[in-house]
Formats: sequence, structure tokens, C-alpha cells
Amino acid sequence: MSHNNSSSIIHCLNSLKCIQNSLSELQTKTSTQTESLSLFQNKADQIFNNCNVLEKEFTEWRCELDNLELIKDLLNVSPVLDECLKNDRLDDYVELVCHVRRVFDNKPKLNFLSDIIEPEVNSKQKQLVKKLESDLQQNISLINCMKIIGVLRKLRAEFNLHSWFLDNRLIALNKVLKHDSVGHQLDTETLLKQYIQHYRDYLLEIGMQYQSIFSNVEDSLESKEMATGTILAVKFHPFISKFLEFLPSKLQLLESTSAFYGIFTQCMYFSFSLARISFDFWPLLVPIFQDAFLAKLNNPVNAGLDLFRNVLNSNQNQENIPTIKSNEENSSNLSPPIPLMNYPALAVAANTISSIYNESRQFLLVSLYNDVRKLIQNFLAELLTDLLLQKRTEMLTPFRDDLVPFAYLGLRTLFEAKVNMSKSPHDFIAEISTPLADKLKGITVSFPTINTLSI
Repeated sequence: MSHNNSSSIIHCLNSLKCIQNSLSELQTKTSTQTESLSLFQNKADQIFNNCNVLEKEFTEWRCELDNLELIKDLLNVSPVLDECLKNDRLDDYVELVCHVRRVFDNKPKLNFLSDIIEPEVNSKQKQLVKKLESDLQQNISLINCMKIIGVLRKLRAEFNLHSWFLDNRLIALNKVLKHDSVGHQLDTETLLKQYIQHYRDYLLEIGMQYQSIFSNVEDSLESKEMATGTILAVKFHPFISKFLEFLPSKLQLLESTSAFYGIFTQCMYFSFSLARISFDFWPLLVPIFQDAFLAKLNNPVNAGLDLFRNVLNSNQNQENIPTIKSNEENSSNLSPPIPLMNYPALAVAANTISSIYNESRQFLLVSLYNDVRKLIQNFLAELLTDLLLQKRTEMLTPFRDDLVPFAYLGLRTLFEAKVNMSKSPHDFIAEISTPLADKLKGITVSFPTINTLSI
């Protein structure tokens, strides 16, 4: 049986030997391939590293190329800024300056150019600021003011925008006032009203513009001391002081006291308008107008005293008695006494008193009561003194019975509804006539009773 299968066994053994040889050969080839793959991996790693190096070098080269373009743009920024200023392209100007600053912030390698570029940019910015100052010094709207301040905020201006804005806007007012001060063909009243109108319009507009632009004071100011009302007071105070100093001299140039009321009303409106920006100054106006008006009233008083003395010394005849002027506007309530026409000097005095009251009616302030009363008292005292010095005793009775009641009834007619008068006309006259006692020098002057004082 073995003999019969020997050939098969031999064949199997040969096949096994071939298989073994094939496996050995395969193992050898596999080892060779493994070595080849290892070499290939090393080559691939080397190529990858070389690619990384190339990529890095390319990136650096690209950055250098970009920097070269930036350098070129930076070196050309000055003419571009000039072009923006020339064509009034403020938005482009601001964007370009902000771009330059971003470049230096993000590209430290380009800082070597900052010593060249930044002085040029700062110089152009100064030119821009001068241009904006010139714009603010004109009659400019709120929208344009906000645009100007917005530009400077974006440019990170290194000065205080609050003071800068008010200073330049107030220059516009100075220009208008300087123009108003130049000689014109207009009368004093018209010029004064125009002057007040310009003051009101510009100061109110500037104050409203400031409050609109710098509304958030706490966030925008370094010091809380510079609050809106405070800084406006600091900047507006010289202008209001100048106005209050200028006003009395112009009031004295008015030809008639009838203009006082209109100008006073306009000044009060000016003051109340500034109250909207917390800068009301009306309490300072009343004494100025009061003093100026009283100075105007002194003119008819002095003229009346001179004429009274001339007539008193001339001993004029009955035919030369001046006509007593009646109060046309209020003749039903108060008229000069007719018996005074028999005494020319007293008729002149009655005309003077009527003139004073007519002038006072044009500008009837409650605060004028004491001053007008004192003015009438002094005028009557001067008249009585002259009568006593001239020994014109025949005029003392009409002076007592007609002129004095007429003077004080006129005063009561003007002011009784506006001030707290005495309880009765008799008490009123007795009260305000007390200063005349020293002038009477022993002459008894009994003033009228209540019945004779009724109007």
C-alpha cells in the first residue's frame, strides 16, 4: 500500500518544498517592499516639510508685498488728504486718517514710517480743524454742527470739543455785532432793536445747538464741574456783561421815552428766551431801564424849572400866560387845574408835571413809583423854594389848593392800580408831602380833604 502511494507522497513533499520556497521568496520580496515604503515615507515627509517651508516663505513674501503696497499708499496719503480737503469730502478724509492709524496699530513692522507719515497727517488735520473753525464761525445749522463735531470725534481730537465749539460759534456773534457797530443810516431805536435781536437769535441758537450736540455731559466731559449750565454761563457771561454795559449808553440816545417800552419788552423776551438754556438775566435789566428812564424824565423837569424861573422873574402880563396842556389820552380822569392859568409860572409848572406823567405813562413800571414820587416831590420843593425866595405869596394859595393836588392826583392815577397806596388820598398826600416841610419855613399849607381829592 505504501509502495502504491509513494509517488503521491513524493509529489506532496515536492509541493510542500515549492510552497516553502515560494513563501521564502515572498518574505524576501515583502521585506524589500517594506524597506522601499520606508524610504518613500521619508521622502514624502521631506517633501511635506519642504512644502511647509515654501508656504511660510510664500506667506512672508506675500506679507512683504502687501506691506510694500501699504507703504506705497502711505507715502501717497498726503496728496489724497489734500484732495479730500479741497473737495470738502470729509467722510473720505476721516476714513483715510482712521485707516492710516489702523495700519500702524496692526502692522508693527511699518512703525518705522510713523515718523514720516504721522507729522503729515497731523499737519493736514490742523488744516481740517482750521477749515471747520471757519465753518463754525458762520451762520450754520444744527445738522452741520453735528457733522463737524462727529468728524472731530472720529479723528480723536486732542482738545476740549465743548470749549472749542462754543468759542468758534460765539465768534460768529462777534462778527455780527461788529457789523452792527459800524455806522448806519438807521435811527438809534431801530439799531438797538436790531442789536438785541442779533444777540437773542445767536445766543439762543448757540446754546440750543450745544445742548443738542453735547447732551450726555457726564460721559463726554472729564470734569463734572463743566456741566452744561456751567460752561454756557462761563462762555455767555462776557457777552451778557457787554450787552448790559452797552445798553444804558444807547438808551440815553433815544429821542423819545415812547421807545422804552418796546425795547424793554424785547430785552425781556431776550432774557426769557435764554432761560431755556438756564441763563436768564432779567433781574439785571429792570434797574438799567429804570435809571435810564429817570434820567430822561430829568430833562423835562430841568427844562420846566428853568422856564418856571424865567417866567417868575419876568413878571409877565396876563396876555403872555402860556396855555395849559391837557392830557388828551386821559383828560376825563385828570386835567390841569384851570385856575392856574391866572399864574403863568404855576401854569408852566402844571405843564411840566403833565409832561412828566405823559412820559411816565409810556413806560409804567411798578418799581418807578418811588422814584417818580421823589422826582415830583423835589420838583414841588424847588418851586416852593423859589416862590418863597421871590416872596410871591399870592401864588402860595393856588400852589397849595391847585398845583399840589393836581401833582399827587396824577401820581395816584398812574400807580394806584399797581402799588399799595395809602388808605386815603389825604393820608397819601400827607405821607409823600412830608419832605416839603423843611421848605415851608413856617408857612402853613393845609392840603385838601378826601372830598376835594376825588376824581
